[in-house]
Amino acid sequence: MLVALGIHSHSVYEDEFETPFLFATAEYYRTLSMCFLVSNNASLYVKKVEQCIRDESERAKRYLDPQTESKVLDVLENVLIKDHMHTIVNMEHSGVHVMLSNDKFDQLASLYGLLQRVENGLNVLADSMSRYLRQTGAATVREDCERTPVVYVEDLLELKDRFDAFLLVSFQNDKMFKNRIQTDFETFINLNKNSAEYLSLYMDEKLRKGLKSDLLELKDRFDAFLLVSFQNDKMFKNRIQTDFETFINLNKNSAEYLSLYMDEKLRKGLKSENDENAEKLLDKAMILFRFLQEKDVFEKYYKQHMARRLLLDKSISDDMERVMISKLKTECGCHFTLKLENMFRDKELWTTQSTAFKEYRDNFVQNERTIDISVRVLTAGVWPTHSAPGCILPAPCEQAFNMFNNFYESKHNGRKLTLNTMLGTADVKAVFYGVNSQKPGTSEVRETPKEENKILVVNTHQMVILMCFNSQPRLTFQALSEQTNITERELKRNLQSLAMGKPAQRVLCRKGKGKDIGRFFVVEDDRKHETEAAIVRVMKSRKVLDHNNLVAEVTQQLKHRFLPNPILIKKRIESLIDRDYLARDAHDLKLYNYIA
Repeated sequence: MLVALGIHSHSVYEDEFETPFLFATAEYYRTLSMCFLVSNNASLYVKKVEQCIRDESERAKRYLDPQTESKVLDVLENVLIKDHMHTIVNMEHSGVHVMLSNDKFDQLASLYGLLQRVENGLNVLADSMSRYLRQTGAATVREDCERTPVVYVEDLLELKDRFDAFLLVSFQNDKMFKNRIQTDFETFINLNKNSAEYLSLYMDEKLRKGLKSDLLELKDRFDAFLLVSFQNDKMFKNRIQTDFETFINLNKNSAEYLSLYMDEKLRKGLKSENDENAEKLLDKAMILFRFLQEKDVFEKYYKQHMARRLLLDKSISDDMERVMISKLKTECGCHFTLKLENMFRDKELWTTQSTAFKEYRDNFVQNERTIDISVRVLTAGVWPTHSAPGCILPAPCEQAFNMFNNFYESKHNGRKLTLNTMLGTADVKAVFYGVNSQKPGTSEVRETPKEENKILVVNTHQMVILMCFNSQPRLTFQALSEQTNITERELKRNLQSLAMGKPAQRVLCRKGKGKDIGRFFVVEDDRKHETEAAIVRVMKSRKVLDHNNLVAEVTQQLKHRFLPNPILIKKRIESLIDRDYLARDAHDLKLYNYIA
C-alpha cells in the first residue's frame, strides 16, 4: 500500500516504513549479537548468524518490497559480521587459531563463507591464518631444537600439507590465501640458515632409507582444508603456498635436507612403490623445492648425493634417476641439470668399459695372479669430486691400476687418467690370529680366542692403511703418514673409523681426531662468480645503468638459483670495476658504464 502511494517513486514506502524498519532491525540484531557473543564460541556464533540471515532473507522475500531484501541483508552483515569479525576470528578458545590447530575444516569453511560477505572480511581471516602459520612455522624451524635434518623437513612438509588442505577445503583455493601461505612459508623457512642444507640432507636420507612424510602430511592437511573448508579459494591457496615458502626457508639446511630426502627415495625408499606412486612422491618433494630460495645450495648437495648413489651402485633405478633429473630440468632449465646428465653418460660407459678391460686383462695376464680391479672413469669437471694428493698405493694395487691405465690409453689416444683415491672401495681379506699364535704380523692389541678370517669392506685409504700392518704390528701416526702420503685430516678420519665403534668391529686400537670444515665455503665462492657473470650480462646489454636498477636486474636473473644479497652484488660490482670490466660515470658516480 505504501509503495502504491508513491507517484513514480518509493519515497513514501522508504520514508514511512523502510528506513524506520531497517533502523529497528539494526538495533534488534545489535542487541542479539551481544547475546550470541556471550557463549564465546566462534563456530556457534557463525551458525546463529547464518540462520538469522536465512530467516530474514526469507521474510523479506515474502512480505517486503523486492528492493528491501538486499538492504536488510546489508544491515545484518554490518551488525552481525563486520562489527564483530575481529572478535570472532580472535576468540581465544574457539577462533581461527583453534580451528587450524584442530583441523576444523567445516568450521573454517563456514567462517570463510560468512566473512566473504563483508568488505575486508577475508583479509581479517587471512591475517589471522597467517599469524598462526608464521608462529607454527617459526617454531618448526627453530635452530635450537634438537632433531635430525629428516625430522626437520618432515615437520615442514606436514605443515605445508595441512595448509594446502586448508586452502583447498576451507578457503575455496582463494588466490589471496594461497599467496599469503606461500609468502609466510618463504619467510619462516628462510629464518633458519640451515634450511637449504637440511632439505638436501632430508632428501638424501629419504632417498636412502624411505619416505617419512611429516612435511608432506602437513601439505596434505592444508590441501584438505583448502578443499573442504575454504572452497578451494584462490586467496587461501596462495596464502598457504606463500607461508610454506616462507617458513621452509627459515632453516638454512632445508636445501640439503630436501636433497637427502630425494637421495633416500632414489636409494631404496621407492622400492615398494609402483612407478606411478613413486613419481607422485617425487612430485611432492618438488613442491618443496619450488619454495627454496637457495636452489644453488640444493644443486650442490643433490650433485654430491647423486654421485654417491651412482658410484656406490645404491640407486634403485636408472629410470627413476632420469625422471628426477627431468623434473629438475623442467623447473630450472637445462643448465641446472647439465652435469647431472653428463654423470649419467659416464655411468652408461662403465659396463662396456669393464667388460672390455676384463678381456684385455685375461689376454695380457695368463699365469700371473692379479688383484681384481674395477675402475670407473669420471669426466673431469662434471662430477662433484675433489682431487686428492697422490696416495702411495701398495705395489699390487699400483700394478693393477697401471694395467687399466695402459688399457685405457690404448683405447683413447691423448687422454690421461688421474687416480682419485678419495672415492674408491676395496674388499680386504684380513686374518686375526689367536692369542698363542706367533705368526708374522701378530698384534698383541687385537687378540682373539682363535684364528679368524674376515672380509673387510673399506675405502681406498683404509685399505692402504691396513696393508701397512702386513709387516708391522704397530705403527705411529707419523710412520703411517710417511708410508701412505695420505693428508693429515684424511688419515685421522680413517684411523678414527678403524679404531672406534662397536668393540667387535674395531680393527685398530689407536684413535684419531677429525675436524669439520665449513659446509658453505664452496657455495659462497661459486655465488661470487655467478653474481659477477650476471652483472656482466646485464651491463653488456644495457651499456649504461644506475646502481639500483643494476641490483634489481641482477637479482631478477639470479632469483631462480638463490636470492643474492645487495651487499654481495655491490662488492662484485666493485671487484669488476677494479678489474676494468665496468667504470663509474665521470659526471654521476651512481651510473656504471660497461667497458667492452
